[in-house]
Amino acid sequence: MKQDLVIVVSKYKLWICIIYVMLLSIIFPLAYADEIGGVIDPYSSLLSILFFSDLFYLEILEKRYEVIKLKSKDVLIGLVKRRFFIAWLFVELLALVQYSLYLMKVNNNIGKMDNLSMLIITLIATGVSIAFFGYLTVVLVNITKKIGIGVGIAVLIWFLLNSTIGMNIFKSANIFAFCEFFTKDLDYSWVIGKLIGAIIVLFGMTVFKSSLIYYKNEVKRYDN
Repeated sequence: MKQDLVIVVSKYKLWICIIYVMLLSIIFPLAYADEIGGVIDPYSSLLSILFFSDLFYLEILEKRYEVIKLKSKDVLIGLVKRRFFIAWLFVELLALVQYSLYLMKVNNNIGKMDNLSMLIITLIATGVSIAFFGYLTVVLVNITKKIGIGVGIAVLIWFLLNSTIGMNIFKSANIFAFCEFFTKDLDYSWVIGKLIGAIIVLFGMTVFKSSLIYYKNEVKRYDN
C-alpha cells in the first residue's frame, strides 16, 4: 500500500496540486458559499484525469514487463483498483481542502442551505465526478496505448460536458448538472447525471474489470 501511495501521489503530482489550489482561488474568486460547489466539482474531476492516467500505464513506462507477465490478471486488476481508491481519496481530500479555503474567504452568511449540508452534498457530487473521469482516463489510456492521447481525449470530453453545449445536450443527465441545477437553484435533478456516472464506474470496475489493465498479449509488444 505504501508503494502504491508513492506511485499514485508522486512529487510532481504534489507540486501540481499546490499550483492547482493556488490558481483555482485566483481564477475563480468567489463571493458566496453557494458558488463553491460549481467550481470544486468540475475542476477536481479535471485534476483526476492527471492522477488516474498512469495507474497501470506506469508499469509500461518503467518497463516492468516480466513482473506483469508473472502476475495473474486478477492480481493486476486488484493492483489498479487499490491505486484507483488511493487516487480517488487523495483528490477528494484535496477537494475538501479547496472547499475549506474558499469557505474562509467567502460570505458564508448568505446562502440557500447551511454550510455543512452544502459541503457534504458537494463532496458526494464531486466524488462521483472524480471516479467517473478517473475511470474514463484509465480506459482511454489502455485503449489508445498512449498516455498523451488517452489524457487528451479525456480532457476533450471534460470540456464538452463542462460547456454550455454539453449542458444543453445532456441537461440533467450531464455529470456536471450539479453545477448548473443545484448550486444555482437547489434543483435535485442533477442526481440523474451523478447516478449515470456512478453506474458506469461500478459496472466498468466489476463486470468489465479487464478494462482497467492491458491484456498480457498486448503487453508483449512493448517488451522488445
